[in-house]
Amino acid sequence: MKRMRSLPSIFGPLAGCALFLAAACSDDSNFAQPNTSDLSCSIPSSQIFNGGPGKDGIPALNNPTFVQTNEGGLEYLTPNDRVVGIVIDEQAFAIPLNIFWWHEIVNMEVGDTKLAVTHCPLTGSSMFPVIETTWAGWLTLHPGTDVVSSDTGWDRDYQRYPYGAYDSPDNANVLFDQVVNTTRPPKERALGVPLGSGGVVFPFGVLDEMGPVAAAPTGLLGEELVVFWDRERDAAMAYYPTADGQDLTFSIAGGEVFDDQTRSIWRVDGLSVGGPLAGTRLEPVADAFIGFWFAWPAFYPEIEVWTP
Repeated sequence: MKRMRSLPSIFGPLAGCALFLAAACSDDSNFAQPNTSDLSCSIPSSQIFNGGPGKDGIPALNNPTFVQTNEGGLEYLTPNDRVVGIVIDEQAFAIPLNIFWWHEIVNMEVGDTKLAVTHCPLTGSSMFPVIETTWAGWLTLHPGTDVVSSDTGWDRDYQRYPYGAYDSPDNANVLFDQVVNTTRPPKERALGVPLGSGGVVFPFGVLDEMGPVAAAPTGLLGEELVVFWDRERDAAMAYYPTADGQDLTFSIAGGEVFDDQTRSIWRVDGLSVGGPLAGTRLEPVADAFIGFWFAWPAFYPEIEVWTP
């Protein structure tokens, strides 16, 4: 089976974040413009703003301390705080958005695996195949998870969101000169599968209209994908619907996602938790990630909104 890879789709939202994020930390909406008269720029100088904090204003974390849920250093987390969850060699790790608000990049090593896990607070997007969900939701999926401790070595208030009301769903302020697509709430979370300048995006509100859980099929260039949605965990992710050598289709019954071929039960992180395929995990779509609604048509002008 062919697997799509489109590296530009990964770096587009992050490039935008790197350019404007420092300005977002300021309380002054009239950001100072640096002197660009001596520079030869490929973008209009009117779109270049002072970065503000300077070196280490938003420092990356290198191999931060991970702790178990029964250890100290997690007082900053509440059940509804969102986390980026990853699984490496069957070990689960959670990096809360509270950490990413202040650092944006977490460099970590697990055995021979080296990762730079990133999140952009301005576009609401992360890299690497991840599950972004609530802290309480991640714990139900992986009760033995490790999670980043507040003991990072930096003096930051990880209980405080530093961008005011920026992430309120209806807030159309994006802090720079952009026409915002308001056909959906600008800061509504949406899972997208980019492809070139387009792809398919699944706003959480559209998925939620299908019910507490959903299995949303789609196709890109003839390749079938499925998106799982979970209202309780406020999470969605895209997968290739193939397991144990067979193609699968999915149905909903009794608040559970079943495949029609074996009647195995599936959950939002792609793991089968009951039936003949119990313990099998679907392959996630590596390019799929969650971002705020406004960012999707901005970075992928030809993207299509999935409808049931």
